[in-house]
Formats: sequence, structure tokens, C-alpha cells
Amino acid sequence: MSIKPIDLRDILDYVPRFRNHIFVIGIDGSVIVDPNFQSVLVDIAVLSSVNIKIVIVYGIGQQMHDLAESRGFVPTNSRGEGPTDDPTLALALECSALTANLVMQGLSQQQLPYAITNTVESRPVGIVKGVDYLHTGICEKVDLPRIHKLLDDGVIPVFPPIAYSQHGEALRLNSDQLAASLSAELQASKLIFLTTRPGLSIDGEPILNLSAEQLDRQIDSAPEHIDPLQLSKAKQAVKVLSGTTQRVHILDGRVDGGLLTEIFDKVGLGTMIHSNEYDRIRTATEDDVADIYSIIKQASKQDFLRFRSLDNIRRLIHDFLVYEVDDSILGCTSLIPYPEDNVVELASVCVQPFHQGKGIGQKLVGYAIASARARHYSRILALSTQAIGFFEEHFGFREADMDALPASRKQELSSSNRNSRILVLDL
Repeated sequence: MSIKPIDLRDILDYVPRFRNHIFVIGIDGSVIVDPNFQSVLVDIAVLSSVNIKIVIVYGIGQQMHDLAESRGFVPTNSRGEGPTDDPTLALALECSALTANLVMQGLSQQQLPYAITNTVESRPVGIVKGVDYLHTGICEKVDLPRIHKLLDDGVIPVFPPIAYSQHGEALRLNSDQLAASLSAELQASKLIFLTTRPGLSIDGEPILNLSAEQLDRQIDSAPEHIDPLQLSKAKQAVKVLSGTTQRVHILDGRVDGGLLTEIFDKVGLGTMIHSNEYDRIRTATEDDVADIYSIIKQASKQDFLRFRSLDNIRRLIHDFLVYEVDDSILGCTSLIPYPEDNVVELASVCVQPFHQGKGIGQKLVGYAIASARARHYSRILALSTQAIGFFEEHFGFREADMDALPASRKQELSSSNRNSRILVLDL
């Protein structure tokens, strides 16, 4: 199974956004034994070549199942979620070593430096509801300075689903839980699960994207409707998205070029679960006019934005979006539609000075782009004098000439004397 290769231009549009970001990639054992595993490693090599820092966590569920079956043995725990007795732990240790060899061999073939480290300390799960989990463990502690040193040196840390307690006891970990823990601790931008499913399925239907809040409600109310083999990943996604990780992707690792498609294509390949970072963003109301006017007026004094009168803001208030915390408006932007050209202009992106540098502007613009895409506009425009790099580096806007503007906007820009740069993003 394969897909159309991603155009190099698509990749280059996204590269500035992800440079020096950390991606944690959890790879199911079933993907590692699939013939397409080499293609996965090629994709990882591409990500590494554009200065994305990669962390790999591998699973051994498939390996344990196959080896146990060949020996006529029934393990107490194949996927790191149930109790692990002595024979099952011995099997897990054997499978982990065999799988590590495949991962190391593949990374070496791609000439990617790697290190299997003991930078994770685990502890036993213990007794839960009367059940002794024996040699099953969970991530307890992460040696962040050592991991960051590896990443800064261009080395890919590789983590097996086996970790050791402070007393040197080997413990079987669930690889999904380990990947999520590392993502949270490292403040990774993305956590990516490579599976043998097309993505997360609910009631048998693959889901393209949903919020962590929606998924949490589904898990709480009807977990039986989620593909049982993906439920662990779904739970870990909800948990990690409550922190600084903003995106979790679940996709089929057997698809040639699938990893690059998921990351660099606008549509993607599998399921994207996003954080609830936009919960504080809403459409403006009449009650917000004075606050928006105050923010824009202050910015216009520094020629950062063009000035808008109180009447202008009141007339266009429903085009505005605001970022609100505790009933205070910290930032705003607006989406001005040009239906005749099927384009929309992103304007008046501004954050109160005290709250600048905290990612609010990025969240507002990200939300606005998502809104424009949902309304099926073909292109979004932005005119800027001082924030050109912000739009280009974070969102992939590119410069264009006057012909990109609707006729009415051309005339307005020509008469403004602001000499704004014209930026466009195809949706």
C-alpha cells in the first residue's frame, strides 16, 4: 500500500514551523516487522535532516504474541497493560532485545546516530483493585538533561518497553504510556503513534481529527465504541494533550511515505487529536468593542497595525476573534471575507504588550486559519509591515504581489501609504 509522494514544496512550507521541535514517535511492534518499516525509517531520516529532533519508543506486543504462540506459551501480559509474571517478563526481555536489534539495524542503514539509554526510571504498578501487577511498571522519572544532550548532538534516543527501577528491577512497560510520558516531560510538539490501523476508529469509522475534549468524553461515556487496539493510545493522547504537547497523530505505519504525509500534507493520512488550546478563543460580541479598540489603538501608535475607529470595529465586530482569560481580552484578530474571490483576509492580529511572547498570537492565527479552512475559502491573505517573519516561519505564508488581492483591497492598500507586504497561504 502506498500514497502519492509529498511535494518538496509542501515540506518546505512546514519546515520553519518544526525546526528544532521534538517529535516522539511510538512504533508498534507489528510495524517494525512489516516490510514497510524501512520506509518509516527513511521518513524519520527526512525529519531529522530538517532539524526535527526525534525520539523513538518501540513496542513488542506482536513479537511477544508470535514467540509465545510458537512455544505454546500463554503470556499473562502481551501489551504492558496487565500483570507480568516471571515467564512473561523473561519473554518480554527476549523480545525487546530482538526488536531493538531490528531498530538499530534500520537506523544504521539510514546512517542515523542513535542511543538506547537508561534515562527512564520505572516503578512497579503494584496492587490495583486487589490485583498484583507483579513485574509491570510505569515511567517514574526521566533524566531530561541527558536526553536533551543527545538530541542537541543529533542523536536519536531509542526507548524499549523495558525499564528498570532504582533497585535495578526489570519492569515491563506499556509503550504507549512510555511514549506519552516522554512527550510530556520533553514538551514535545507532537506525539505520533505508528500502528497497523488507518487511525483512531469509533464505531468502526476512521476519524480524521477531533479534540482531546471530544475524545475524553467518548472514553468516559462509551469506550467500547473505540477500536480496542487503539484505546490505550486514545487514553494516552488525552493525558498528554493536557500539557504542552499540542498534537497527537495515530496512523498506519505500513503505508509508504505515510509519516511524511501525516506531518507535511494539509489533509494528512490518519487521525489528528488536538489539544483544547482554542477553548479561550471565541467570536467577538458587542461587549468586546471597547477592549478591541484599546488593543488596536495602542498597537497602531507603533505603526504595528493600521488604526481602526470605534465605529469601524463596531460595524465589523462579528468578523473579530478574541482571546479571553478570566473575562479579560488579551488579544484579537479578524477575518475579513471577500466572497467574490473566495478568499479571506487575516487582519488586526494583536496581543496586549504584557502578554506578548506567550504564544497567544500563534493560537489566534492558528484558530483563524482553521476557521477559514472550515469555511472552504481557497486562500487566506495577510498584510504586514513588521510581522512578516512571524507569518512565514510559524504558518508557511509566502509573499505575493498586488495581483493576489481582491480589487477593492488593492485600491485600499494603494491609498494607505503603509507599504505593507502581501502574504498568502493557500488553503
